[in-house]
Amino acid sequence: MKNILILSKNFKDYISGLYYQDLINAFNAKHNVFLYGPGYGNYSLDDNFESVLDKSLDYLESVDLIVVSNSWGNENPENAIFDEHPNICLSRITIPSVYFLNKEYKKIDQKLAYIKINKFDVIFTVHKNHEGWSEKTGLLFKTMPFGVDLTRFKPLNLPKIYDFSFMGALHRSYGVTSRYAMKKILFKPNKINSIFNKSRWFRLNFIRKKYQDYNIFWAEWSAKNIFNKPLTLHGQEYIVFLNKTKVCLNSLSAHGIFNTRFFELMATKTLIFCPKSVESYGILVDGVNAVMFNDDFSDLEKKFQLLMSGQINYEKIIDRAFEDVQNYTYENIVDNVILH
Repeated sequence: MKNILILSKNFKDYISGLYYQDLINAFNAKHNVFLYGPGYGNYSLDDNFESVLDKSLDYLESVDLIVVSNSWGNENPENAIFDEHPNICLSRITIPSVYFLNKEYKKIDQKLAYIKINKFDVIFTVHKNHEGWSEKTGLLFKTMPFGVDLTRFKPLNLPKIYDFSFMGALHRSYGVTSRYAMKKILFKPNKINSIFNKSRWFRLNFIRKKYQDYNIFWAEWSAKNIFNKPLTLHGQEYIVFLNKTKVCLNSLSAHGIFNTRFFELMATKTLIFCPKSVESYGILVDGVNAVMFNDDFSDLEKKFQLLMSGQINYEKIIDRAFEDVQNYTYENIVDNVILH
């Protein structure tokens, strides 16, 4: 068991980005941890690293490792500053330090500058293409996929009432094209700009007639129902929704990131429908633990029709995905960090 100082914002009550707190929880479960950062009672902008270390030693016998978490820093692109606490500099310390790079598609130059100044021993990133960042900083980067909390995301044995679903952002401005390609197949041409597949007021179906026999749920960010309640869900409502969905569309996120939803779908036994480019991470394989379509979308509609008509062995694929996801818990991430 290690004594670990973690620099992190307090995301204990944050529900739309569970992975921030899940990482903290996993460290807490396996090691002696001192948490420091905005939202914690011990935090002060006047502190430098020496004062933070002194505070940690009130709780820990020593500090074996410093972890800068995925919530540290300012992600707002409107603000040119990323490092909001430059007094805390790790470049001259002898204690090993690691950094979890997050949202690689935002303020990457500021983040790389922060990494270079602090001279971390290892920088973990969910991105698989990090050679350029390593060359730019002269430091070691390693791919570390997101994890999943299997005590939260799990099969609930609920009826699969939705044949197909998508929930989230299209991310077209970030170069993601597969989500919109699927939308063009499903939606009537004059309803393609709708962010939900039914009218809020009259419940009119915006899905093409040939797919209206299937129960399809499509909700992009800002979509609301007739009672003005958001249709993009969080917390337990989101977990229940996944459990009620048979097939869910997902893809790599902005800048080709293998996102948390892949693991959440695997853990709730919801079949993943995604582009073949996802195979590049070595986690999902077409026909084994997911169903994939060509990246040029040449077989997208055909694969969708095969899924909806039951011509693909759905149960075998979700069972294998559920088996595979057991290797991607946040506890496993913590173990890998310690090994590095």
